[in-house]
Amino acid sequence: MGKSTKKRKVQKIQRKPDDYFHFGPIELARFGKEVVCKNNMSKEEVEQYQKATAEKHPGVCEKIDSKIQKIVKIVSTLPPLELLKQAHWKYVGTSIGLYGDANDKDAALALRMIDYIQSIVASTKPAEKIQDLAGDAYGELENLVNGLFKDLPYYFSSRSLYEKTIHPDYNLEYDRFYTLAQMHWCMVRGDRYNAHEIEHHSAILSPHDDILQNLFGVNTEQIMKGVASILSSLSSGVQKCTVDLKEFQKKMTAEFEDYIRRVPQSGMDIQNVMQDVVRNNGWEDWQSDVFGRFFEYDLYDLQKITELPIAFLDAFSWEQGEEADFFSGEEMRGWPLKVWPVFKRPFLKVEGRYYCFECHNLFDNFYRQMQRVIFENRPDYKPIWASKQQEISESLPVEFFERILPGATIYKSVVYPLQNKNEWAESDIIICYEDHLFIVEVKAGSFTYTSPATDFPSYIASLKNLVYKPAMQGMRFLQYLKSRPIVSLYDNAHNEVGTLSAADYYQLNVCVLTLDSFTELACQPEQLKGLGIDIGENPIWAFSIDDLRIYADIFSNPLVFLHYAEQRKKAFSTEHMMLNDEMDHLGLYLDRNAYASKPLNLSGANKIFYHGFSSKIDEYYAKKLEDKNTLCPLKQDMPARLEEIINALANKKKLGRRKAASALLDCGGEWRDNIASLIDQVLVKQRERGTIQPIVTLGETKINIVCWDPKLPKMQDNFARDHCYATMLIAAEAERTLFELFFNEQLHVVDIDFEHLRCIDIPPEDIKRLKLLSADIKAQRWSKAKQTGKVGRNQLCPCGSGKKYKNCCAR
Repeated sequence: MGKSTKKRKVQKIQRKPDDYFHFGPIELARFGKEVVCKNNMSKEEVEQYQKATAEKHPGVCEKIDSKIQKIVKIVSTLPPLELLKQAHWKYVGTSIGLYGDANDKDAALALRMIDYIQSIVASTKPAEKIQDLAGDAYGELENLVNGLFKDLPYYFSSRSLYEKTIHPDYNLEYDRFYTLAQMHWCMVRGDRYNAHEIEHHSAILSPHDDILQNLFGVNTEQIMKGVASILSSLSSGVQKCTVDLKEFQKKMTAEFEDYIRRVPQSGMDIQNVMQDVVRNNGWEDWQSDVFGRFFEYDLYDLQKITELPIAFLDAFSWEQGEEADFFSGEEMRGWPLKVWPVFKRPFLKVEGRYYCFECHNLFDNFYRQMQRVIFENRPDYKPIWASKQQEISESLPVEFFERILPGATIYKSVVYPLQNKNEWAESDIIICYEDHLFIVEVKAGSFTYTSPATDFPSYIASLKNLVYKPAMQGMRFLQYLKSRPIVSLYDNAHNEVGTLSAADYYQLNVCVLTLDSFTELACQPEQLKGLGIDIGENPIWAFSIDDLRIYADIFSNPLVFLHYAEQRKKAFSTEHMMLNDEMDHLGLYLDRNAYASKPLNLSGANKIFYHGFSSKIDEYYAKKLEDKNTLCPLKQDMPARLEEIINALANKKKLGRRKAASALLDCGGEWRDNIASLIDQVLVKQRERGTIQPIVTLGETKINIVCWDPKLPKMQDNFARDHCYATMLIAAEAERTLFELFFNEQLHVVDIDFEHLRCIDIPPEDIKRLKLLSADIKAQRWSKAKQTGKVGRNQLCPCGSGKKYKNCCAR
């Protein structure tokens, strides 16, 4: 009579949060960098809350209007240069940590005190009487601006629920994107890292040198030299002038004391004596320079820090009260949801001089501003601009992909016949590397510069143009690729330039790339169905040229980039993962490795928002801005021995190296450490025993490693392969990867070989011999196991079959 079997209940292990907070029915829990929110409201409580929030909407709007009116009144009575200078110093102090308890919110507020206040200055006439910036004026203004931006989230939520009460069929999914778009518009600055700004704009503006020379008498190089000086002055000018002032004071004090000792005076005028010291040492220019930067506005005076021509500065500047659109209309007058004046012109003209106080808006909108100025002066240049923009948008990605995937086969601007039609379609860039194929469709157009709050249809049209259309173009080529075993690629004259077979590739990547920076929405194309933008179920990888530039900086090994591409594709189908932008994906990969294959599993969480994983990337580029020679530290935690192997694979020109590298890169941190440790241990033992000892991993990771040491006797030619095949027969495995590492006498890897072995490929005449070898290996494993103690019935069998002992050798 057989034993009765009872199903045992498997207890779920509850993961304890690192932090926990609750407010009424709302619970928040933090697990590492993940924050989970749970709403415990009943249906009735939710309905009551929504009704009450909707009823508050008109009051929220009035509150925002009132704050803006107060802000305008204060700003119009204060000296704009002093106000913006203080705001910039506060921003710098917050950013570099002069305020010990400052955080990202403090830095964001400090930034708003520059760009939003400058927008108010540009759109508001000054009062007849201007007061000194003294007392609590700045603090009062800061509190109002802080309150204004804190009110905006309440506005978003109340407006959504207010619309729902008026229009019962109001699409809340559509509204979610509408709200996110508005929040991004008024809260987010910095489309790309400042360390890349000069390089980026130099590349995309240099094709227009002729028109720039014609309009302003300068070329791109000269313009970007001036812009680089602005960036330097705004990013490090405060710190530098503070150091310079201290140095001046130190030398001045020493010379002053020496002067007093040499020329004793009674009833002396200290001020006059100090000026004598300055004149005697020829320090007039030094004093003027240091004092001008520290006490005056020379850090921001564009005529002092650049050589940009007046015509150029004038085209990019507002005079106080000149801009008329920000406070136009009956609604949202001066609201941050409208197009800010600084978005259109970044400089301020005061009393005949030109100033710049903030570089994020300068760079975020510089390309569009340049386009606007050129078109205003030369409308006939529009088609030339479009043509040159298309050229640069297709050449830049190729340049970066060649850095990331050296030696890749790249086809540019190929055409192919449409099935059952006498028509041809075009694909921008096709990249073949190892067993990965990248279908890259490039859009050169710009994202709309209008506010989503006032023109959301244009915002959606931009998403369709920059994401949906190129995604469909990529999918069309993918269909062509799969339509027959081998397809041909042609140039514009319909001459064949190459052939492709889908069967040759493990992963087919459809990529959407734009010259303009994507918003947080655009980098999540799988989430856009609520806007009527359905790209289908096939994964689409949407990123900007700025993201690609970062990949080129960070990925020094092409096989690691391909591994990231595999994870990035899997993330498309992982529904519960919510990430803000491409850099959070990259940060997650560097931090977690197989972040999409093995995502965090939190019981009861429908959506997990991953935020802050780009912080290390941010830190690196902040350091790179200070020192362009800063080495990139961004890579996954990996033992040096394993990194040595991955690098050797990258240098091995043999098909299949991607699969070999992924077999190692798929391993988690502990597995990686174990493999590296085993290699080091085996290298020592082999020299002690005078013979080669293969390394075998059992379980999910199926690899054999043979370490060839020049100090040891040579083995038979098929030793490594036979041992691997024998291992496979023991566990009845379908396939296994064999690595052969060739070391020098100092035990550094000098070469590598690999094979992806399959059981079905074993020659029939070798089966008998390999089974005997399998038996020997099992015996050796059992001999070793007996030395360590008794084997439990439910433990894995020491023979390596992968079965429990009771179901294997115990029978």
